[in-house]
Amino acid sequence: MNLVRQEHFDEALRAFQQGLQADSRNVTLLDAIGATFSVKGDFEQAERYFLETLQLDPEFVPARKNLAITYFNLGQYGLAAPEFQKLAAGPSDSQRMANLFLGIIAERGADYARSAELFAKCSSLLDQYPQAL
Repeated sequence: MNLVRQEHFDEALRAFQQGLQADSRNVTLLDAIGATFSVKGDFEQAERYFLETLQLDPEFVPARKNLAITYFNLGQYGLAAPEFQKLAAGPSDSQRMANLFLGIIAERGADYARSAELFAKCSSLLDQYPQAL
């Protein structure tokens, strides 16, 4: 992860891939690879790894968040919304973030009442995202 923080993405990917050779079903490594591809801007590869992670463990919240955000960043709101809805129904730490993105999606679909309702559930998180303001 230090390599990713230092923007040495290809080195980080090689290290993660080496880890997968020892444990090909490691959801943490698969998600980390997807996240690294996402940071690199290769959202198609990122999606592939997030989906693989969720096939192995459908309850792995970090991969669900990353997949939803990837779809959102690609403008694929029809795919993003169901992922965010699953997160909104899950653990409380994911609910505010999911409602924030669902609110943005509702606003972009001109459903302003729904957008305002979802934003009201975000509290201080709303202030951190200019798109939501």
